[in-house]
Amino acid sequence: MNPLTRLSLLVAITLMTMPGSELYAQSDPNAHSLATLPANPRKAGFSMTVHMSKVAGNGYQPIYLSFASPLGSFATDRTFDVTLLAMPGSELYAQSDPNAHSLATLPANFRKAGFSMTVHMSKVAGNGYQPIYLSFASPLGSFATDRTFDVTLSPHGNSISDVDFSYRFRCQVKQKTTLARFVVYVPYYVPWETIFIEVRDDGRTVDGGKQIAFVNQLTVRHADQKTTIGIIHPTQKQLPASGLPAFPDIRTLITVLGEGPIDEAADVPRLSHAESLRRVAQVQPAWVQFRNIAPDSMHSSWLGYSQLDVILIHGPTLEMLASSGPQDRFDALRDWIAAGGNLWIYDAGGLALPFANLTPVTVGQVVSPARVKGRLKLQDINDTTDLEYESWSGISKGSSNWQWQQNNNTLSSRQTIFEKLVKANHPIAQDVPAKSLALTIKTTSLGRGTVTSIDDVDPFPGSFQLWQTVADLHGKNQLQWVERNGIDVRYGNDHYWSWLIEAVGGPPVKLFFLINTLFIVLVGPLSYRFFRKNQRLYLLLFSAPALALLVTTGLFISAILADGLGTRLRARQITWQDAQSGYLVHNDRLTYFSAMGKSSGLQFADDTALFPVLNKPAENRYYGGGRSGTAACQIEVGDDYQQFTGQFLPSRSQVQYLRLEPQKAKPLVTFSKTSNGLTVTNHSDRPLYQVVASDNQQQQWTTQTVAPGKSVPMSLLQSGSAAAELGVSPMALASLVPRLRRAYYSRGSTGSQVSSIDQTLNGWLSRLPANQFIATTALRADSLGIDDVEIEDSVHVIMGAVQ
Repeated sequence: MNPLTRLSLLVAITLMTMPGSELYAQSDPNAHSLATLPANPRKAGFSMTVHMSKVAGNGYQPIYLSFASPLGSFATDRTFDVTLLAMPGSELYAQSDPNAHSLATLPANFRKAGFSMTVHMSKVAGNGYQPIYLSFASPLGSFATDRTFDVTLSPHGNSISDVDFSYRFRCQVKQKTTLARFVVYVPYYVPWETIFIEVRDDGRTVDGGKQIAFVNQLTVRHADQKTTIGIIHPTQKQLPASGLPAFPDIRTLITVLGEGPIDEAADVPRLSHAESLRRVAQVQPAWVQFRNIAPDSMHSSWLGYSQLDVILIHGPTLEMLASSGPQDRFDALRDWIAAGGNLWIYDAGGLALPFANLTPVTVGQVVSPARVKGRLKLQDINDTTDLEYESWSGISKGSSNWQWQQNNNTLSSRQTIFEKLVKANHPIAQDVPAKSLALTIKTTSLGRGTVTSIDDVDPFPGSFQLWQTVADLHGKNQLQWVERNGIDVRYGNDHYWSWLIEAVGGPPVKLFFLINTLFIVLVGPLSYRFFRKNQRLYLLLFSAPALALLVTTGLFISAILADGLGTRLRARQITWQDAQSGYLVHNDRLTYFSAMGKSSGLQFADDTALFPVLNKPAENRYYGGGRSGTAACQIEVGDDYQQFTGQFLPSRSQVQYLRLEPQKAKPLVTFSKTSNGLTVTNHSDRPLYQVVASDNQQQQWTTQTVAPGKSVPMSLLQSGSAAAELGVSPMALASLVPRLRRAYYSRGSTGSQVSSIDQTLNGWLSRLPANQFIATTALRADSLGIDDVEIEDSVHVIMGAVQ
């Protein structure tokens, strides 16, 4: 066996930098690229490239390293200490997922334990579910018996939070397996600083099976980006090197989508393939970040993409995936789009794309050059400084740093940079005729998401006009996670107060007044009269405390009984129906109150996203984040379920969640047009209570009580709005939003966003657009998360196009 795969190798390299330090890979045709680091060579003052010879085997493996200076040559002698750590199975997803970041390898003595577990995570974290990769390997080459590993991941932020949790799951490795790989999707509610990792072998504690991984670098931490973009581009595994298109040059996207600086390299019309890859791997100096996703590391669950707002994908790669790739990977991509994602396809000209009704954009949708200049804010400075992270103040631009300001640094004007680009006829600053541009772009919707195709083989970096047009097709909020989903768990949301269960969790005031009044009358005049008549007034000294204890106990018991002994639920379920694409998208707001708590907690399907809605910011900076595996909340994941226990369902407190689930399914409601109007058919297994639909003339039709499997003709709605007819209220802030006393150490303040689907429903309740419908029906019992629950003042709305 190759010794490098069995040992940790520490190499101290002292370089007297001399001419001729070019990469060995240039002279060794067998060299395979491993890594180039650091991420920012200009800031570090050097770059190191690592290659190794292919076709490894027994013996010693050649590893090539080259060091270079971004200034052309090193000004002084430099000493670099390099550590190469290779463990069994450490190749993991790092070979297929260029975005994988190594977290930990444990246990410490893998020979004694009989296994090694390597943990990686995708870079560029954000709201949603974070992919975590695990691989198990045996030091003997393969496992001699079946093995069961129980793994606990406990992520913690820099500060303690109300949603700190432990995430538990089980990995089963079959006999004779050489390398077992697993991926789990962990909720990312607040930015992580550390992850406590523990592994147990068949239920037994493993010596050295606990480790704390630090994930506070900006490359893996949430960088407060508003938009996160994934890029799926072919590698040499999909295409030969001779036919491999250059990786996307993202410079224009940084400016347009991230309010970032205008690129100042007027003499570089297009970054090379290698330079584009390096650029994507860096933390961008803007409010947009990128994740490189190799085609063979695509996820089998949409949760793997849930942190992304946009996915850029190579057209031929998508066509190959849809026709001959793993079906679950293509289904996961479609599910993500239906849940609200935006798929942008480049090099799409002449392809048979797997999306119906891609429609060319109109000339009016193309952004004019004048509007482009306005959006570029050419009057501002071109802030090229990096993002910086401080545990206390969070993320900020380097230009806001006091020390940077004291160093008399200067930044160029955006107007000056733009004029240089125009003078150099740079593709970023080119103006394209609106008619020509419109012919190359097509778009459609799928579920709550969008699909846009661009015919250009290589639209990178692309003009500001091109990408601003693409970004504006479906609105700015569609490309921003928080605005689209209506929640940022870190800060809480004032709409928490809009969907509470009434009259629970508080004292029954009227009953307390009655009991106290009876107590006063009983312990006062009645007791005095009774004991005086029987000449036992001294007994008042004993009877009064006894009655007080009895009444106090009664007050306590009545307070508990007033809320019942079970669990109550108030649900607002919205189902978006896209009959053309065959999708139902479920977006639920669920409020729970459990009088006694429930040890089994809440249970949902494994492909469901669940986000807590808090009434205050989640983090408190006064208390440092935890470093152990203990947490008040627990998540356990099985083959087809997620179980949320502990403080996810506490006793005597109202907790609220947003639940999101895209579902490939047939439509629940369909319509047919007749000479007399519209007829509605109920295809679901629940009755429709009320249906309101608008025809192509925007006349509104209504009917009531449509049984499952039945068709009912609708009558013309003479007056009134859809809201009045349906009895559904829009999601709006409560008339009185309590302002809780905000501690100085709280991180941020509550938001007031509402999800895009709630915004759509609010608008439709006011004025129903043509060829759209709203219907009310019974709740989906299988998505409530709990059995044996008392439901109060709930509603389930189905909405979509009349088809």
